[in-house]
Amino acid sequence: MTKHDMFDPDWDADALMFIVGEHLVRQEPALLEEDERFMNWLARDLRRRPAAGVDWSAERVRRLSRRARDRALAEHHALASVSGAPQVRQVLSRPVREMLDEAARTRCAPWTKLAAAAGVGRDLWDEECDQWIELPDGVGGGRFVALQVAGDSMTPLLHSGDTILVRLGDAVERDTIVVARHADDGYVVKQVGRRSRSAIELLPLNKAYEPLMLRLAPGAVLGTVIMRWCTHHENVRIVTPD
Repeated sequence: MTKHDMFDPDWDADALMFIVGEHLVRQEPALLEEDERFMNWLARDLRRRPAAGVDWSAERVRRLSRRARDRALAEHHALASVSGAPQVRQVLSRPVREMLDEAARTRCAPWTKLAAAAGVGRDLWDEECDQWIELPDGVGGGRFVALQVAGDSMTPLLHSGDTILVRLGDAVERDTIVVARHADDGYVVKQVGRRSRSAIELLPLNKAYEPLMLRLAPGAVLGTVIMRWCTHHENVRIVTPD
């Protein structure tokens, strides 16, 4: 193999950027806290591959750099990524609380119209649900719910309109993404920050928003987000959790 063989015109630059993002989060996680200059530089360097017949546009450079950062963030927060819409199964409408065990037995998750960042007065368990999401291969057993993301407090990792898969349970680990029910803000999706015996810090990824403190009580933490279905990036490969 010559030094230019890897730069074949049909070479999949998008796939490489995902690999680069995965490597960066393992070897250089501090880069996730930097501005976007490094990722932009990397994408520009890739576009200069010798065998390319046509130079990349500035928009493609920006798109690839965003994808690498997005992939690295997902890896950092133990979040699997699936492109496009999930596989949906229509079911007889019932409250979520009545279908959790049945859905789990058939490797599905109730998919409610109650979005993370919804109002304080609505209880997830009483929501009527007539759709289940089929769990992708690689997702282990357990009870799950699927919700939509509302708002931009978790960009660039999660976007408004994304669907997230939540593994139910109140065990939380730092830096993971959880859905919790906050007294003032309703259901929210946030990163776990500091914690004590009585409270945890809920962090937005978008610096325009302030952290929240969540008092730990039964039902305060809905569960941990383990997967997202994102419609913002085409051709995102499926990444299954370990």
